[in-house]
Amino acid sequence: MAHLDELRGNKAKRDEALATAEKAEGVAKAKALLTALNVMKLDDKLVTNFYGDITDQIKTADPKDETGFGKKLAAKKRVTDFQEDLQVLAANKDMDGALSLVDKTIKEGGFEPEETLEIMMTRAVILAMQNKLDDAIKAIDDAKAAVPNTPKMTDVNNFRKRLEDAKKKAATAPAKEEGKPAKEAEKPADK
Repeated sequence: MAHLDELRGNKAKRDEALATAEKAEGVAKAKALLTALNVMKLDDKLVTNFYGDITDQIKTADPKDETGFGKKLAAKKRVTDFQEDLQVLAANKDMDGALSLVDKTIKEGGFEPEETLEIMMTRAVILAMQNKLDDAIKAIDDAKAAVPNTPKMTDVNNFRKRLEDAKKKAATAPAKEEGKPAKEAEKPADK
């Protein structure tokens, strides 16, 4: 019931912001429309699919992008395009191409901190998949330095620890297998 009350309250705030936008012009209208979208706390895809008319009104009311909404939309589209391109490279098992795409995207910049972190961590994942653990750990450290204040830091640190553990396991694996027959010792260590 509390959640339903919250949703009703958000709808009332949305309606109020839309009413304010009806009476406003220019950047004031754009800001009121942004308030309407923000109070609903919707996923970007829902906004795009169901509130495209409002996003168009924001762009029209704020042609100089004083609200930063246009820049934010462009960055989100770049992230979506990056993810789609990355999926194609992954499907083709083109790890070098994927790394090149990640590096190019990082260099271009212009993303929100969380998006930057996601892209930089993608680099670490690709390197880890290639069993380049030292490079992957460095990529994580670079991501941590670039986006130090993130709610995802626990996940980032956990991933780094798993890579450190895998690196230690790989370093000690041959020593543990010394007494085994040659074929057993040649088996790759679990990752």
